[in-house]
Amino acid sequence: MERPHLPDIDEPSANANTLFSWLEQQPEAQFQELAEALFVQLLANAAKSRVSSVNACAKLCGFVQHCATRAPDAVTEWAFRSATALRLFHFYIEWNEKDQHRSLKLVLDLVALLILQNPDEATRTALRNEILQTLVTIISRKSTRPLVKSSIGSLHYLLGKGVYDYEEVARAYGREVGDDDDIPTEPSLDTWRRLVADMFAWMTLHYVCPVAGKFLVAVFAYLQTTATFHEDGGSALFPEFSVEMWLQWLRNSLEVHPTILEDVKLYFFISFFKTDRTRSLQLLEILNKNEVSTATEKENNDTVGAVLQLAALEVGKKAGLVDDPGLNLTGKVAKGGVIVLNESALAGVLARAPTDVRSLALSLLVSSQSTTKPYSSTAFDLLQRYLPTYHAESDAKFRYELLAHTRDMALRLKSAIATMQRWGRGGKGDPSGQSKSSLKKMEAVKIDDATIQKTLTEHEAFLTWYLTFLRAEMAPTASYQRHFTSLKATSWLLRQRRDVSGGVSDILDMALVRRLFDDNAWVRCVLDLIMDPFDDVRDVATSLLVLAPPELVAAERGSLRDVLANFSRRADHRASQTARQDHADGAARCQGLMCSWAFNDLEAQKAILSQVLDVLETKIERAETDLASAAIRGSVHGEFASIRFIWAVLAKAKYSDADLATLVEVQARIVKSCERVWHVVKHVLCDDSPEGHIPDDLEDQGISNLDSKDLLSFSFRSINESSNTMRAIVSHIRFSRVKGTLTPSRAVFERIGNLAFEQLSTLRHRGALTTVAQTFTMCCQLAQDPSVTVPGTAEDATLVATWYKGTLNCIRTQISTTRRSAGIPALFSGILASSSTSQPAFFDAAIRTACSIAQQPANSAERAADGSRLPQVHAFNCLRDVFRSSLLSKRAERLLPECLQLAANSLRSDVWAIRNCGLLLLRSLIDCLFGTGESKASLESGWDGRTIRISYNKYPTLPGVLLSLLRTDKALSDEAVSSSSGHLQIESQQAAAESVFPALDIIRRAGPPETHRAELYEAVVHYLGSHLWHVREMAARTVCSFLVNNDNWAAGVQQLLLDKSAMTSVNRWHGSLLAVRFILVRVAGISGASVTGSLRPLLSVLDTLAAANGRFTTCPEVRAAYLEARNTIASLALQFNVSVGEAISKTVAAPADNVAVPSALLKAQTILQVNYTAVELDDRHMLENLVASVAVSDPDNATRLLETVQASWFGAAKQTPDTASWLTTVYVSVSLEVAAAAEVRAVALLNLAEVMDYLLFGDGRGNDNLLPAIDSLVYVWSATSQGAINPTLSWAVLRASGPILAASVRAKDRPSTSLLSVSAWVAMIKAAIDPAQTFDTRMAATEALRSFALATAAPFAAVANDNDLLLFVSCVYDTLNDDDDEIRDVAAEAAGAVLETPLIPGEAARRLPMWLASRFGASVGFVKQAAARMEGHSSTFEVTLWPSAATLLEEALEFDDALFLVEEHNLYVDEVREAKRWAAVIAGNTEGDGIGSLTGWLANGLEALVSHVRGPDGDDGPLGWTAAPGVFAVCARLILGTRAVLAHQIEATDTNLQRLSTLLTTFQEAGEKAHVHGLLLAMAKEKVAM
Repeated sequence: MERPHLPDIDEPSANANTLFSWLEQQPEAQFQELAEALFVQLLANAAKSRVSSVNACAKLCGFVQHCATRAPDAVTEWAFRSATALRLFHFYIEWNEKDQHRSLKLVLDLVALLILQNPDEATRTALRNEILQTLVTIISRKSTRPLVKSSIGSLHYLLGKGVYDYEEVARAYGREVGDDDDIPTEPSLDTWRRLVADMFAWMTLHYVCPVAGKFLVAVFAYLQTTATFHEDGGSALFPEFSVEMWLQWLRNSLEVHPTILEDVKLYFFISFFKTDRTRSLQLLEILNKNEVSTATEKENNDTVGAVLQLAALEVGKKAGLVDDPGLNLTGKVAKGGVIVLNESALAGVLARAPTDVRSLALSLLVSSQSTTKPYSSTAFDLLQRYLPTYHAESDAKFRYELLAHTRDMALRLKSAIATMQRWGRGGKGDPSGQSKSSLKKMEAVKIDDATIQKTLTEHEAFLTWYLTFLRAEMAPTASYQRHFTSLKATSWLLRQRRDVSGGVSDILDMALVRRLFDDNAWVRCVLDLIMDPFDDVRDVATSLLVLAPPELVAAERGSLRDVLANFSRRADHRASQTARQDHADGAARCQGLMCSWAFNDLEAQKAILSQVLDVLETKIERAETDLASAAIRGSVHGEFASIRFIWAVLAKAKYSDADLATLVEVQARIVKSCERVWHVVKHVLCDDSPEGHIPDDLEDQGISNLDSKDLLSFSFRSINESSNTMRAIVSHIRFSRVKGTLTPSRAVFERIGNLAFEQLSTLRHRGALTTVAQTFTMCCQLAQDPSVTVPGTAEDATLVATWYKGTLNCIRTQISTTRRSAGIPALFSGILASSSTSQPAFFDAAIRTACSIAQQPANSAERAADGSRLPQVHAFNCLRDVFRSSLLSKRAERLLPECLQLAANSLRSDVWAIRNCGLLLLRSLIDCLFGTGESKASLESGWDGRTIRISYNKYPTLPGVLLSLLRTDKALSDEAVSSSSGHLQIESQQAAAESVFPALDIIRRAGPPETHRAELYEAVVHYLGSHLWHVREMAARTVCSFLVNNDNWAAGVQQLLLDKSAMTSVNRWHGSLLAVRFILVRVAGISGASVTGSLRPLLSVLDTLAAANGRFTTCPEVRAAYLEARNTIASLALQFNVSVGEAISKTVAAPADNVAVPSALLKAQTILQVNYTAVELDDRHMLENLVASVAVSDPDNATRLLETVQASWFGAAKQTPDTASWLTTVYVSVSLEVAAAAEVRAVALLNLAEVMDYLLFGDGRGNDNLLPAIDSLVYVWSATSQGAINPTLSWAVLRASGPILAASVRAKDRPSTSLLSVSAWVAMIKAAIDPAQTFDTRMAATEALRSFALATAAPFAAVANDNDLLLFVSCVYDTLNDDDDEIRDVAAEAAGAVLETPLIPGEAARRLPMWLASRFGASVGFVKQAAARMEGHSSTFEVTLWPSAATLLEEALEFDDALFLVEEHNLYVDEVREAKRWAAVIAGNTEGDGIGSLTGWLANGLEALVSHVRGPDGDDGPLGWTAAPGVFAVCARLILGTRAVLAHQIEATDTNLQRLSTLLTTFQEAGEKAHVHGLLLAMAKEKVAM
């Protein structure tokens, strides 16, 4: 019987009902056949793009559901066949993984229906088992299908629908992951533990987190029910399960995968706390009772526990399950109760934990579900103690988290104050502002007025402290981190209204704004920061000043406008002095701020703009006649920047037609200036090598102080700022339809666009190209505006069409350009940016035009010697720029495979420039595929077998392109091999190598696609036999991607090695052995447990092949690769503490010194193989002989051997005191080998230091008798520190000196030599930690300090006298102020040993001076050191060498007007912060004496300071003389030192003290008249904090 034609399922009228009705009308005998045919069509239609799949899924599911529930028996039988449900299930998990939409959920609903309602018991059981087996196999990583998101989601859904129960899932999972010999018949808690661990491991993939979190919540709820009762009413299934056990499982997972913390918070804790309050409170109560760990970063287990504890409490607090101990003003009582947070337990965490733990603790402290909840006094104490340290953190991520937390803190603080103020008014009987419901609520809470008033006072006092603190953080000497953080925190503080109960919070708090702008010191600080070197600091400072209230700005006398005007004059003068970018930008921002403070006074604003334009035009006129002089003394970038900021203010307002006409004329004037300055500097920036170029006409003028840097700086900054200004003008054309808006005319727009086009087509300076490209792109994007392009204009008559033609002309004709094609790619990308996404025809046509040009063969004219006339190069670079652009790369993705083929083909060109640009395009294409945010480790390691790096369905032609590339180059390679010409063979092999690399790299990083997998594997394996080493290596790494996600990867490796038909050359043997090593390392890195059982079989296969194949002995490279694979197996066996039998100990004699080894690689691997043999046999004598044989004769291999010895003999699993003691003797002997290379001795010393640390204070502590003899250590010290030395050895000597000295001073029979005295050692360390030293030197010295501190912490008094100890701790303190955060972290460990508590660096630096005062307060030496630090000097300076304060002040007042400043060595240390710390020490020291010299120094300085303040140059004010950090620091030291000395001897009648007091009073009076910095005046009035 002929089958009827199927209905068109794509018809708009076609739906499930119509299709089913059609089926019912067909002959009954064909029901199943036709239903199957319709099903196949519907399924294929659903498996298309997401847009078409949405409706197709609905049709598919509706049709099958009708067949299952309403159809005749034959159709129902077809619907309930297992094949129908399985195809639907596999379709769901395939498509839901990467293209999820709501209609797909219908498919899973249908699968559940087909299982649950299946009338055939056998079919239903088989379906259930097969689907469950599939899901469990994928989740447990036993399947190669990367469909875990869909699998977890499906399993959770089917559990909820009752298709499976939890015991079934556990049994299936246990069978899948259990050993074959021990398959559990019933689920156990260990099975659930492994399943939960797998779920948490899958959360490392961001797209799996939501479904994994929901599944874990369900599992936790189930396990808790099994701990109390069984579903059938029997006894508890798992009575031993508890919340503590679940938390331990979670801790274990976080230890392995610490990056999943945020996802655990979002997708597990939040879901759990929302669904089950009772059990949530139980979990949080357990966490709240436990003491929060204060582990350092090295104590990973404790750190993970703290992170988990704080994260859960933080989420619980935001969910309303955890509350602060503060007042409850709402009167609401949470149902079921809440957990009251133990805030005091957070003190230790805030002081000593890693940044992520401290961030969580701070969030927990300041956050609350209620924004009006008052803080407790404990919270305020903690915030005041630790916020100053946190603001100085160098970790940008932590500072941004800090800003988010302080924003929440400020909102809650201000809301609580407003609520308590209203409460206070209501309590006084003035209910006018309160509603009756509010009053009733207040009465219900029953809090007495005294308590509320006290709490309100505490909150207002904290707000005052916080504002004062933020102001102090803006001091000139503070670091960039503190400046930016304080400004940003102030900005958020002002932009939150005080009372958010009635509406949104993101509006100005005008009361606080007025309070700050009334504070002259605050205004001065912010104004000074407008001239800060960092752009983001200048930007935030300006945004704060824009908030000034009009009434304060417009006041008649002493107004802010007068202050700003004076500041602007000084800023302009400073900018003209230096011509620095930061100064010019700051002066320009002042002009914009003055325009903003004119508050819509157009005449005043126009006057400001006109004045700037006049200056600009005068400077340009001068530059047109004398560019050399202008480059030195007449920079114009500041004026252009001023115009830009002024224009930004003007563009915000609306104007009358007359005003607009005036401003349009000004626009034309601005653009004319941009054109003029371009013609002035064009010949400089358009030179092929603009760096270092001075035109001949300028050289002839003979201006002595003109150099190329000055000229280039003038030219670049002129074009850079003029282009920014034009872009600011053009950007407002988007508002052309709004009446009264200031927008450019068509003529102005066209002039700007044409100028940008001309600049891009001729410029050669990269910095200028970047800025101009942005301007041109904006012009292209806005060129379709009706005010520019009149509707109806022909396509080829538009501005964009004109520019496109010009760009193609540049591509075809331009020569003498750089290999990056200068600005041509930016022209091409800018024009493509103008095309609408809804009209891709132009975009595709332009891309294909560039492709056609790029693939043209280079003709003879283009093969000129200089290779300068190559349009192909320009075309390739244009394509590269498109794929690098975030704006265009998404739209170009569909053309990526085509461009990939083009780029790979270009690598066969015999023109180097074309090959080079093809490689650059390939790099951009690969970056477009993978993104650029991948870490270096991830990029180098390759695919992990789990992550979906590329959706091959998104690029359906990509697998074919990859296969084509591999096969084409394989053919080319084979042709080259058969060629009779050796030279041609090499050339062809190299061409094949270059073109095959991209395909190999993509597969290596993304894994192979399912389609063409076998063919791709065959092609990749072929390249294991390439004649080129680097091709074999890349192919070996790529093979890993085919095997790494295969549970039976070891069989794949063995098959690779045992394929005798393929092993036809030494190259193939070499490539295969390389692949073995790479696969072992990669699998071990992904899952160490999966590699341990395969080590012994692989070793056996390798040894069998080596014994049977002569190439392993005749070819050095093959034997080296074989030994490297064996050594890798030995290394992994040691790492995972598994035994691989006696085979690994099969020794290969190390080459004797006088025996020539044909391969350096073979010699290196042979030496390492002997080491692993010695480890396996525990033959220490063998290793000692090996080290002795290579230490002198082979430095390179000796260095590598010593590094391997440390890892293999002293790894985590093999560390014992006995081994450590023996290794010290080995390292001592190498260190004393004078004939050995310095690098060898350096590695020996570093290893010696590590092993001695283990014996002194590590896990092997308490075994001083196992340390080397002190005489030998003294000999090592003298031999290494006094002989010939290079930097590497000097660092090692410094590093080892710490444990050597510690062992010496702890020994009962201390040596009498002065070489190992603490004082001599401290002097050496003091010189090594000087800021001018290199990082490695400072780090080595700091690590030595740490070793000595940790090794001698308890008996400090027994190992060093007070003077030596003082010098030692002073060095520790200096390293806490190092510029590098890594050094500060190491120094904090040393400080923790001194203070007997671990602390973060900032907190350790704060506490250490007071510890010194308590320990050495009575020592005259300590007081003198404190006085020296008060003056800003190191403790090693002699009193007679200290410069006088007057000299320091005079030097600081000298202004450096150089264009390029030399950066200071240490930007972290703050002289004012140091002065405050040591002033507190001096003021609080009541026992010691010895500050007489300090008193004289201070008096001398104060006299000079008062004299300067009273002098003709003494007037200060914003950007006055105290704005210089050096001047501010000297003044602060003088003031703080004077306050400290007066506090120290408050009752003394000494003449010098009276003189100091008089001078300080005089300074205050004169300083107020001279407008001296408010922070300095505040210091003079405040008492020194002790």
